[in-house]
Amino acid sequence: MSFEEVKMSYHNSINPSKHIITKIEGLIEFFPKEVLEKRKLLHLLNVISTKNKKHWVTEFNKIVKNKWKTENNYMLASIIIKQNLYTDIYIEMLSQLKKSDKAIVIDKILSEELKSNEKKIVGIFFGKWFINLNMCKENIEQYCKNRFENRNGILIPLLITITNLESKLMPMNVYKGIDTSELTTNDLMAYYDLEELVEIKNLL
Repeated sequence: MSFEEVKMSYHNSINPSKHIITKIEGLIEFFPKEVLEKRKLLHLLNVISTKNKKHWVTEFNKIVKNKWKTENNYMLASIIIKQNLYTDIYIEMLSQLKKSDKAIVIDKILSEELKSNEKKIVGIFFGKWFINLNMCKENIEQYCKNRFENRNGILIPLLITITNLESKLMPMNVYKGIDTSELTTNDLMAYYDLEELVEIKNLL
């Protein structure tokens, strides 16, 4: 039976014969449960926004409680890298995961070869993530030295985010350690914004 025959069957009658219905049911493809769960999570991550956050965060928590799979961490990491509008929501989601799963998400993000705009998104994410974790200035400084050495495209927006939101947590030693002679044009422009912000906040 062709698609056209199926369509004509419904066009001619809203109550097709049992023969037609049986044929249509034979066309239906059943997907394994794990495939459907993966699709549900992917759909959730793509449609969630500040307007529908309550509903979809609840759905996300159900997925986490049922059986969170390792591959789900990679999906969450990918959306964090690509989407800058809902970083706060993704941080809320990440907070619901087990410590080991959080580590997988973070490691996946940091292992990726990021484009310039993605570095900025990731930097903002980490700045907000540190604040969400209530990290002290000393721990932020150590983390930056360990994970963001020679990654100024991430580090500078990270520091801008912290300075904007919680200036008391700004690791000044990290800021002073940035070698401007090694910055790309985009990073240098961001650094000037950071420099101005540091002055405004009287952090020097």
